[in-house]
Amino acid sequence: MNFRMNDLHHFVIAAKYKTLKEASQIIGITPPSLSESIKRLETDLHSTLFYRSRSGISLTPSGKKLYEISGKIFSAFGEIDSELGNQEHYKNRSITIGSHSMIASYFLPNALKELQQSNSNLKINIVHGLSRQIQTDIQMGKIDVGIVVNPSPMPDLIIRKIATETVAVWGVRKKAQYQNVICDPNLFQVQSILRKWKFCPPGQITSSNLELITRLTAQGIGCGILPSRAVSLLKVSLERIPHTPIFTDSICLVYRPEFNKSKFEKFILEILKKNIQ
Repeated sequence: MNFRMNDLHHFVIAAKYKTLKEASQIIGITPPSLSESIKRLETDLHSTLFYRSRSGISLTPSGKKLYEISGKIFSAFGEIDSELGNQEHYKNRSITIGSHSMIASYFLPNALKELQQSNSNLKINIVHGLSRQIQTDIQMGKIDVGIVVNPSPMPDLIIRKIATETVAVWGVRKKAQYQNVICDPNLFQVQSILRKWKFCPPGQITSSNLELITRLTAQGIGCGILPSRAVSLLKVSLERIPHTPIFTDSICLVYRPEFNKSKFEKFILEILKKNIQ
């Protein structure tokens, strides 16, 4: 049986109040976020914990039982409303981080090395996908924190801009006459550059793999639309093509409001933030 300690913490506080609105004000999150947290806990436990009515909420028999034993659960983990500051209490915890695979390649190696040095038993799950899917999974509670490129503003998510990235047109020689552009046309940045590029080559080679695009570009097969960090990371000899459009990305940490409540989670965010900056 798996459940999040934050969801259990929210349940314990909500059980003390007549409405989710009152409880959410105490926790410091929005009522919809609290409602989703409790629903997630109910799903994880395969049990209904609250009766819900227009007048408010009340515990079901299962909810009363869970409330009775929740004190023992928190005691066993050395926490009441939040975790203790000693990093020994971070052991045997798990964290799910979402990021595009290339973005993860830039930022996660040093961050994970530091996390593992501090917490040898920490379980880390890395989920890859396009930034828009990562953001959706964070909203649904499938991912704890994401490194997201150009996230869409959402009232139930915390979005912290940490760095910027330049997407541009690269080639083996600045003045070469290229017949192909190599790119991932599904990326918004690429679409923007293609719309603005007056003298775009007639041919197009498409791939969703930025490493492959970079290496094809390095072979002179065409000019590639690439993030600057991808070129640097793969140590290929490419030059920016002059007089071509560029796109500046915002790289952000994205997480739900309830994720930043415990000292364990604050520690995770600080490590990620430091290594991204």
